[in-house]
Amino acid sequence: MTHDKKAALYKVFSDGEAAKAQAEAAKAEAEARVAEAAAPAQALPDQYASVLLDMAVRNMSVGWEKISENRTTHESQTVRNEAIRFYGLHSENTCQILGVGTLHVQNAHIWPYNNKENLVLCDLNETDIDNPRNVLRLHKDIEHHFDRMHLTLVPDGDGFTLKILDPTVKSSPIQDAKSNQPSTIGEVEGKQLILSPKHGKPWRRLLGTHSILAHRKARLNRHIESEDLSAAEVNTNELMKWSLDREKQEQIQFLLRRSAVQTENPE
Repeated sequence: MTHDKKAALYKVFSDGEAAKAQAEAAKAEAEARVAEAAAPAQALPDQYASVLLDMAVRNMSVGWEKISENRTTHESQTVRNEAIRFYGLHSENTCQILGVGTLHVQNAHIWPYNNKENLVLCDLNETDIDNPRNVLRLHKDIEHHFDRMHLTLVPDGDGFTLKILDPTVKSSPIQDAKSNQPSTIGEVEGKQLILSPKHGKPWRRLLGTHSILAHRKARLNRHIESEDLSAAEVNTNELMKWSLDREKQEQIQFLLRRSAVQTENPE
């Protein structure tokens, strides 16, 4: 893991714990090098993705649902233009759920702007917040419910399908929908996220994070009754597993060690 990424990880924790965390990490890494030299590297436990998400939720200083209000018009236009170019969309009036000719299309950050400092938990940097791989182009009413995790995008083959998790929003209208488009949120259930095979794709690990957290919220609110993981959640966990390379595994090992220390020494 690079020095910059370590520094970013330490920043997630409170200032009072940073020095302690750094010392613990240095000691643990030294021990890990000795162990690695003596034996083959062991695979991470299957539950590592859940641990990562737990750490992300626990360390966020503000909620996912807080809408950022300090973006300038120039910033929004820049993000919009880069996303349109990256995904190969027809125009600024193309929604990646409703299609071409949609009014009120907005930038939809998968990982919210106001939590950009925590992107390090998914092995990204704060500067990646406006990367088009973290931005979708959605009708404002779909974006509204996506931000609040009333709906999410679940893995479906090589793409993603929209899934509604809060049934109370199904009757919500989609403003100024055209005659050939869904007019309510409930009617977009099962719609595929529009992605061109010749152009870019969003970060799957961020869509996976959103999907898992949205399912957790739905279960907490009893919109999902069963305690068993749904097929969508199983697929998302598998997506998270295969989205992590060796460096990301090292990051998660750091988080696992840190999590163990917090559990053993609660404040």
